[in-house]
Amino acid sequence: LLDRALERHTRIIEMTRLEHRERRKTAVGVRAEKQNLSDTFVFGHLLQDICDELTIGTVLYAPLPLHIKLRGGKTITRKCHKNLQSTTEKVESLGKRHPLANLRIEAELLMFIAQTGMNPAQAAHLEFRHFFYVSHIDGYQVKEHKDRRGGTVLFEIFKDYKRHFERYLEWRRTLFPSSNRLFPFIGIHGSRPERRFTGSRIRATCHELGVPFVSPRSLRRTRVNWLLRKTADPDLTAEMAQHTKQTLLRVYARPS
Repeated sequence: LLDRALERHTRIIEMTRLEHRERRKTAVGVRAEKQNLSDTFVFGHLLQDICDELTIGTVLYAPLPLHIKLRGGKTITRKCHKNLQSTTEKVESLGKRHPLANLRIEAELLMFIAQTGMNPAQAAHLEFRHFFYVSHIDGYQVKEHKDRRGGTVLFEIFKDYKRHFERYLEWRRTLFPSSNRLFPFIGIHGSRPERRFTGSRIRATCHELGVPFVSPRSLRRTRVNWLLRKTADPDLTAEMAQHTKQTLLRVYARPS
């Protein structure tokens, strides 16, 4: 009996030492891939429309409730209730209209994540700085102006995004001159604007319109796979995505 127990114990130990074999990734079919890209484009158009419509003049002075026009003839309506007063930011000029500013900030943050590949927690906590752009591959490396000849690269953006980003920075400077955050969400009734980013405002808007919500993780994965297929260079893509090559291929890359 003792010999049998020892033999059984040995077998259990050997079984626990077996290495876990990763499952081979299943290739994404043409139809599924087209649907993924189609959903991402529709979602991106929604973000762009919200950013375009919620200008400084609209956020501060347009009659309420506000009707935000979207491409394709659709419209979303946003009301600003009197009991939703800001308590965490010095934005007296916004008053009860701060939900409009929050909606654009959320759209801008999701677009920023899609452009830079940065994770949501890191992006949401970025500080506002005097940014400096250095040409790099097909876009720009962005640094703080005082470190323009060296220093750490804060993030990288595509060339076509720079004009949009600069426009957002000007909007943000005007409405939030006292904030040190790049994406200065406004809290109400003692809530903390720096809490974990969930995308709840855009998620609710997508539900209202019947549009698929594309999560930050999916946006980052789509960006990485687009870069990988465009460059056909895993090492360059890993550098641009700020991942190791192993992480890129194991976590983000999707066979086509």
